[in-house]
Amino acid sequence: MMKTKQTLEPNEETTDLSPHDREPSVLKTVVEYLDLAIEAAAAQDIGTGELLGLFSYYTHGIASDARERALDARVAREPSG
Repeated sequence: MMKTKQTLEPNEETTDLSPHDREPSVLKTVVEYLDLAIEAAAAQDIGTGELLGLFSYYTHGIASDARERALDARVAREPSG
């Protein structure tokens, strides 16, 4: 059965939320995808260190992209002088 992917796009409303403030269904979906990633890594003989490195690499990229989008949005909102 195929599941719909839910994503969390960081924005002014979600950036400051702790994991305890998020909807349980969103966290459950994220945990399910993490479980699938761990299972896939195990099937490909990818070790824990390499898997954590991949997670770190991708989360850094996601954070950088979100920061860039936030800065672009802030510049777009500022009145031109």
